[in-house]
Amino acid sequence: MENAQGLLKEISSALAQQTVKPEPSVMTMLDTAVPMTFGSGSEPSVFVQLKSIGALSPAAMSAALCNLISLLPAGCAVAHQAGVVCSPLR
Repeated sequence: MENAQGLLKEISSALAQQTVKPEPSVMTMLDTAVPMTFGSGSEPSVFVQLKSIGALSPAAMSAALCNLISLLPAGCAVAHQAGVVCSPLR
């Protein structure tokens, strides 16, 4: 991915805000070398997994991450080749 560090920093900031934790206690990882399918298709896709110690607000976090993913730059194949399929948790 062209700007992986920038994306990781944005995700880190969003997660710190959503978990109300200091950003130095937030860890993010991006692995672009994992083959995935979604709905039996092999188009580019995104899988986000969130683990936390403490209270989570799944609906708010899901909405914030979906929004962040939908705003990925035009050079990101995942967001713009296949379109973003993001279903916020309820």
